[in-house]
Amino acid sequence: MTAQTAVSFLDMGAAYDERRPELAAHRRVMDSRWYIIGAEVEAFERELAAYCGAKHCVGMANGLDALHLVLHRNDADLAAMVDAVRSFL
Repeated sequence: MTAQTAVSFLDMGAAYDERRPELAAHRRVMDSRWYIIGAEVEAFERELAAYCGAKHCVGMANGLDALHLVLHRNDADLAAMVDAVRSFL
């Protein structure tokens, strides 16, 4: 005879409670209709800068936009190459 092991069901309430702060932030963004810029993004940028020990943080739409900003800031010719890659994609 084999011993039986009880398998518990997924506790959706506990999973929801664990994610409640993130879901509250999501609701604030959705209710404000400010999906870019806005108070939540500004707060995120400030908190991330503080966490990283940086003076500033700028949220970007994606990695290619961030790369373009850095290259444009340092060398306009490299920024043009990134524009060419972006238009190819």
